[in-house]
Amino acid sequence: MIILQNKNSYYIPNFSGPAFEFLIKKILLTENAGDDFKAQKYLLDELGLPDNDIIIYDLLDGENDVDMVIEHKKDRKIILIECKWSKNLTLVKEGIKQLENASKKFDRRSIKMFLTVS
Repeated sequence: MIILQNKNSYYIPNFSGPAFEFLIKKILLTENAGDDFKAQKYLLDELGLPDNDIIIYDLLDGENDVDMVIEHKKDRKIILIECKWSKNLTLVKEGIKQLENASKKFDRRSIKMFLTVS
């Protein structure tokens, strides 16, 4: 599991989460971006994906909720992303538990988990 943290919080209630998810989806799913689209290349590299031949969806399943599931179409690699817009230890632990619970749904595949903390 990889935990990403920012020194500053840019949280805006009812906006930050959906905006972050929209931005990541837009960057990753842009077709024919080429080498000039550095944001896409950076994200693909960070996530360990060879290309953007992916499906992105939410997993809304009670205790198994995660903000974003990225599935590579060819190698079936699964990436789970959960964002907590807080450094509160209880919320961070909740995010870790959510990722662990969600990962059980994909037990036969390669899974990488990211928790972003702001």
